[in-house]
Amino acid sequence: MNKAKLVKLVCFAVGLIVIASMLAISCGTTTTTAPATTTNPVTTTPAPTTSGPVMGGTLRFGINQDYPTIGNPTTQQYSGGYPLTDICLEGLVNLNAKGEPIPYLATSWSFDSSGTILTMKLRKGVKFHDGTIFDAAAAKWNLDRSVSANKTEVASIKLVDFTDDSTLRITLKQPDGLLLVYLGGMRGMMMSPTAYKNSGATEKDRNAWAEANPVGTGPFKFTTWEHDVKIEFTKNPDYWQAGQPYLDKIVFQIIKNEATLLSSFRAGELDVMYTQQPQNVKSLEDEGKYNLIMGDVTLCGGLEGDSKHADSPWAKKQVRQAAAYAIDNEQFAKTIGFGYWVATNQFDVPERWGYNPNVVGYPYNPDKAKALLTEAGYPNGINTTVYGMSHYATMLAALQGYFSKVGITAESKIVTPAERVDMFSKAGWNGVWLWECTVIPSTLMNMGRNFTAAAAPTRMISVDVPADFSALVSKAITATDFETQKKLTWDIQKQMVDEYAFITFIYGVYNPLPTTKKVHDLREDVNNHWTPAITWLEK
Repeated sequence: MNKAKLVKLVCFAVGLIVIASMLAISCGTTTTTAPATTTNPVTTTPAPTTSGPVMGGTLRFGINQDYPTIGNPTTQQYSGGYPLTDICLEGLVNLNAKGEPIPYLATSWSFDSSGTILTMKLRKGVKFHDGTIFDAAAAKWNLDRSVSANKTEVASIKLVDFTDDSTLRITLKQPDGLLLVYLGGMRGMMMSPTAYKNSGATEKDRNAWAEANPVGTGPFKFTTWEHDVKIEFTKNPDYWQAGQPYLDKIVFQIIKNEATLLSSFRAGELDVMYTQQPQNVKSLEDEGKYNLIMGDVTLCGGLEGDSKHADSPWAKKQVRQAAAYAIDNEQFAKTIGFGYWVATNQFDVPERWGYNPNVVGYPYNPDKAKALLTEAGYPNGINTTVYGMSHYATMLAALQGYFSKVGITAESKIVTPAERVDMFSKAGWNGVWLWECTVIPSTLMNMGRNFTAAAAPTRMISVDVPADFSALVSKAITATDFETQKKLTWDIQKQMVDEYAFITFIYGVYNPLPTTKKVHDLREDVNNHWTPAITWLEK
């Protein structure tokens, strides 16, 4: 298929998705939504034509790292390569390809005239995996836990109550234009209150159990988890969506060695392969024997120094600016990303609405980097540590090379996913992180999760986030119309980069997902989630 035909086909498909989304949304919300994002235009191999879904089979999913947790909505993070929690847990709302909320366990919703009372009608006849009923009391219990845990996404919630078994009412402290989008993420997911309460004698015990034993309303039930080996799920025979799921089982094989992971996929031992090594994806694409699911940009990456520590070089703006000038973003993205990544100077990529084209940034200029280090009081350069996980090794080496040319001597330190979670939410760090953060479904949503005052206790532990910057983010996330949200998002980008430079952005990641040609409907139009209930395997 040539590129022109592919573009026409994609546009036609997107048109169908938009029409379907409009029909779904008509039963619900008064919030304003954002326009569609543009994905990286990489050719994918079309799936074979078949007569329709086939029942049965085991989907074998290869991933390159284990998960810290898999089942507690209050503490769960997407780590380990794919939103595995979607298999067991479901949310009050879901998000389509544009990041718009669409009905799920909540069938409809509306705000009052003040924008501070959200009423949600819940789906009837839904059961958790333990046989207990999902209702408004269960939804309230789940949301109350996230509110009590001071989760940023629900910071605007004042009170959660219900008027009957299927009507949930959420009272807000002030209007929140992003609450429904937040509820389309992890904090809006529902787990069984009964299973949680019966799992241990103390809150600590119950939380630990819930993190390893997801009990939700989803299409599959959790079976076993052998750490660093595999995670298994089996079909939920009582799933509320009639006739689904199609698969009998889903198995996540954890293969940390990338060469072994690639070999296993090529040998037909896996149906899907998640890798953060784009050279492996490129080699599979070049072979032409597999499908490639592109999706939206997944992450924006850059440097996050310990600017909150007064005695750290990274506390000085000139040092952070010097580090930015030291890196050739275009070359970095092209080389490391094998043509799938894009260069960026801010917390989004040029194809998306959250990107501000007026941000100046710090174009590659080693001489200017050296001058800024001297201005900061370091004419002989600085010594620092740059942290990252194992799949960042190549990037860390590239950064060391760039830094060495301007006088920054960087020791690289690899940490595990669990260590990363601890450092980011509790312990902090000394030096600079190679930091990656999702921009799905919108940049503004993730700015709210990371940069507001409400986020301070559990995010950006070692980063000095200016108070006026946090206030600007807070103002943006309370806006209820899209044009205001966009204008303020652009202001935030400008302030973050050009005024404060407290995070140095380098690249945006498009993470193609290779599958065999017998895998169908692995990912539909749901942004930041996947759709295991409708995934099926060709016999």
